[in-house]
Amino acid sequence: MIARALLLLTLVAGLAAPAHARDKEPEADARKAMSAYVDCLLNRSGYKLRKAIDIPVGDPSLTATLAKLATSSCLGDTSGDVELRMQPLVLRGAAFESLYRSKFGDALEIEDFSQLAPLEYPVATPETQNVDGDAASYLLMMAVGDCLVRADASASHNLVISEIASAGETDAIESLMPMLPVCIPAGRTLELSRSMLRGAIAEPLYRLSVQQSETGL
Repeated sequence: MIARALLLLTLVAGLAAPAHARDKEPEADARKAMSAYVDCLLNRSGYKLRKAIDIPVGDPSLTATLAKLATSSCLGDTSGDVELRMQPLVLRGAAFESLYRSKFGDALEIEDFSQLAPLEYPVATPETQNVDGDAASYLLMMAVGDCLVRADASASHNLVISEIASAGETDAIESLMPMLPVCIPAGRTLELSRSMLRGAIAEPLYRLSVQQSETGL
């Protein structure tokens, strides 16, 4: 219990940084560049991007598929001379952020997802799973993100539509923090950057929003 409390304190310190410090966040420019790049990919190659995120996490073909998506025509939409590192989980999260903003970003009323059916998150089979452990990390992130979205859909929505490294981002993260002890599975540890938290929230938020719109529940 003490170890878990220390973990949560670390997460709070790293994620819910005070607003006056947000512009000094070292990775802020890289996060903004990735977001702009993925928004561009969605606008120009939306079908291909959606096909890429349908590939189970941990599948060896995913890296090659993401590489084929890369296009210099979108680099002009990034901010500054920032190197984009195409880490599959980060790119996947950014893709779901972009998808959510494009389809549900202007929603005037955020639905309650707590009673919707459980989602299945796609991972590779043990025979094909990548040895880098992405699948295990992804499932843990989705467990936490799914729990947070069902607990506070409004704060989750506010986080995904917020500008990166903004006061709105910080406020949304602070609103979600009280639920984090409940949402981290017992005996597990999880290190989250702001970009990883946004991605962990964005995928279940988007998929639950789609499920809600299709079922009308």
